[in-house]
Amino acid sequence: MLCQELPTYHESCIIARYADIKQSSLGISVAVGDRAVLRHSAIGEGATIGAASLVEDSKVGMLSSVGFWTSLRKSSVADNVRIGSWCSASDTSIGENCEINDFVEIRSGSCIGDGSVLMRGVKIIVT
Repeated sequence: MLCQELPTYHESCIIARYADIKQSSLGISVAVGDRAVLRHSAIGEGATIGAASLVEDSKVGMLSSVGFWTSLRKSSVADNVRIGSWCSASDTSIGENCEINDFVEIRSGSCIGDGSVLMRGVKIIVT
């Protein structure tokens, strides 16, 4: 997605000591937790990425949060979205103002509409 090897980020970002960020860009006031891994991704202004999470080939919108131990691959997360902990999303589009609770799994090809709420433990599988 992005060309540069080193991450680009504003001085207002808070990045934990052991966060691993490569070929990604971070907006103003982004927070990245300890042992989070970001690869080829864009993180919007004011977003939060939880500890030990993986964000790869993805976009996370402004003021969105990704809980700890959550995996996002080839996904697009709009503005003002809350994704809980221990979630997984691959090749997925998540609309604005959504709430995805803990332990949710969203498989390839899914599109979650604006304002949706997915309760704890939900699995979305596209057939």
